[in-house]
Amino acid sequence: SGNNLSSEYIGNQFPVAQVFGRETYHVNELYVQEAIEGIFSVKAGRLCGGNDFLASPFYAKYVSNALCGNPISIFFNVPFTAQPNATWGTYISFKPHKSLLIKNAIYNANRYISENKYHGMNFTFDRTEGALLMTEWAYLLHRMSLPGNYKIGAYYTTGTFKRFIEGKQK
Repeated sequence: SGNNLSSEYIGNQFPVAQVFGRETYHVNELYVQEAIEGIFSVKAGRLCGGNDFLASPFYAKYVSNALCGNPISIFFNVPFTAQPNATWGTYISFKPHKSLLIKNAIYNANRYISENKYHGMNFTFDRTEGALLMTEWAYLLHRMSLPGNYKIGAYYTTGTFKRFIEGKQK
């Protein structure tokens, strides 16, 4: 509970702490999932794209919400969701080889779902602004000396949105 220190007192773009979420209760994800352990997974329902594509244990090392949780800069350019906001979507992951992971998703693009008055319970398609399609391909290293991942991804949105460039929206 409480107020957002960044928006009320500092006025910065990136919140100083990830711990502040919302000023109200909020329902997060709600979906059905089918999986073949370690090879294939599909889920559909109310999803957070940030959990599917932007989450990393590395980000939890930071306090600032510029990185902690999900790097929030993407939200200024794309109708992307992360906790506590979810939108309708379908997510598929496929691991055809132990070193290759392919993820694809389609989400309903709606910038209004994050409004507090809905508490995460706006399940309609009202005010939809197209679809957001995402993909990520990861090469997973399994060497003991240098473990790591190499990832490349892309997104495409069918809607028209304002662009965030150099500190202002155009």
